[in-house]
Amino acid sequence: MNPNKKCIPDVIFNLRVTGRIQLNKGEKLHELRQWLLFAEGGQIKKSQLQDQANQASALTLVTDAIIVWNTRYMQVAIDQLRKEGYAIKDSDIAHISPCRFYHINKHGRLTFNIEREWNRAGLRPLRNPQKEKIRI
Repeated sequence: MNPNKKCIPDVIFNLRVTGRIQLNKGEKLHELRQWLLFAEGGQIKKSQLQDQANQASALTLVTDAIIVWNTRYMQVAIDQLRKEGYAIKDSDIAHISPCRFYHINKHGRLTFNIEREWNRAGLRPLRNPQKEKIRI
């Protein structure tokens, strides 16, 4: 028997694992969208097709903005950890989803110092988990 040939059960197992990983990524994206769509019981209830399209487009825009923001800051955090000497494998990073939302306040008051943010060069500093209690 040729040792380079893969056994059928191994191929099926690898397909199942890959499929499960993709399913989990899709579920995380769906969970983020459901979390964002909290008004009207999480449903699009507009009667006019144009209004439904506008609501769906707004949801997509906000979802994409969160994913871009998270992706950018996740890369900064990974770079910082590597600089501090932590061994982080690229194969492990492939399993991290940017569809996290626990750090986002969707209720209450949000305040922004527009002048300070406009004049800031670069990204905001990362939080120090040693000093803050952060829910991951």
